[in-house]
This record gives sequence, structure tokens and C-alpha cells, in this order.
Amino acid sequence: MKARNDIAFVLYSVLDFEKRDTVERVLETLLSAPLPLRPTHYGHSEADQRISDLKDVADLIVGVHRSATQSERFGGVLLRSGRCRYQLQWSKMRKPSMPFLLGSVDRELIESSPAQVSALYDLIKKLVFEVTAVYGEIRDMSSPFSDMPIDLWKRLPDLPAVSIYGFPYLTMFGETRLRDAPFCYMEQLSGGQYWLQASGTLLEPVSEQTKAAIRSHLGEDAFMSDGKRLYKTGLAPEFDTSHLRP
Repeated sequence: MKARNDIAFVLYSVLDFEKRDTVERVLETLLSAPLPLRPTHYGHSEADQRISDLKDVADLIVGVHRSATQSERFGGVLLRSGRCRYQLQWSKMRKPSMPFLLGSVDRELIESSPAQVSALYDLIKKLVFEVTAVYGEIRDMSSPFSDMPIDLWKRLPDLPAVSIYGFPYLTMFGETRLRDAPFCYMEQLSGGQYWLQASGTLLEPVSEQTKAAIRSHLGEDAFMSDGKRLYKTGLAPEFDTSHLRP
């Protein structure tokens, strides 16, 4: 399998992405991003239509697509430009599911200048606020185990370069304990979430020693590690997704 050469982020939310005002705020933030990070095209299965009106994109996201059971439904959109790709997705199924916003940026763009890293960080911080993220991360997809699936109902994934912990994790870990965790850098964002950097720069791999120290401080059973993913148990917060059911 060919190794990926991009920097990816994902933000999980418990907001209702079927509500138009929610997704319009997210779209406004993306469409106000600096040009290299601003999407120009959108679509449902392929982003092949040029964006001319935000309302057209919102229509596609909140437009209901029903499953075979008819009571379950889902929606979403793909967006892209020449150097970046985004996906907004939501579903209301019997099995609990969180809406998410996924983004991917060509590694060469991030490597080109520190200003591009700052622009990406600024954009993600704005999106964290708009989706009231409960968890988020930024990860170099060329790193080992970077494509492991995320199952927040069981555990957090292997520690990435940047983690974003929302209120469920502040409650689970305790804010004082989290502040004392051995991250390289931490910042409390305007929405209350914590921005936690485990490496000096986005392109610098997180050392195994740093990962081990953070897991030891916050609890080994709260994290996936060493390429393992089929955990039967773990430490995870309670997520209120009762309003995200059919």
C-alpha cells in the first residue's frame, strides 16, 4: 500500500449536523480560509461542482438520505481545492454515531513555510469552536499507525502530534490532571477545549517516550497504542448522542 503524504485532521462533535445553521457556520469558516486552504469545489460522492453559493453546499449536507430501514438517515459533503480536501458527515442510526469534519492538506504545502502551519492551526481552532468539538486531532499520515480507525466509545487513538480534548475529556481526566500532563505545549481555546501538542512541530514525529509518559500520566486504558486496535474495554467518557438518533 502506498504511503500517504498528507497532514490530516478530524473533529468529532455532538452537534446536530442536520440543522442548517450549524453547517452554514462551518461552511462560512472554511470558505473564509486563506486561499491555499479554501475549498473551491463540492459534491456528494465527488467534489466536481464549483462552489458558487454556500446555500447550495448546505442543501447537500442537510438533504436527507435514508437507509434501507427508512427511519435511519444520513448526509454529508465532500469539498476540495488543489491542495486540500474536506468531508462533513453525519448519520442518525440506531447505533450511536458522532458527526465529524475531516480535513487533509498536502504535506508539501505545510512544509513550504511556517506561515502555512499557522494558517492551518488558526483554521482548525475556528472550526473547533464552530462544531463544539468533543475530540479532535492533527496527524502526519505518513507516521506509523496513522490510519488506525478511531473508536471514541472505547479509547482515544494513539497519540498524534496535536490532540484536542473537549468537555467530556476534561470531566473524565480532570482539568488539573490534564494541565499537568507532559505535553510539549498546551492552550485552552475560546470554546473551552484544550489544544495539546505532543511534538515540537507538526512534522516532527511524536517520540515513543513522550507517548508513554502521557499515557502513564492520564491512564494507559484511555489510549490505543503499539498498533493495537481491537480493544474490548477501555476508559472513555459519556457522550450524549440521544438527540442524534432516528
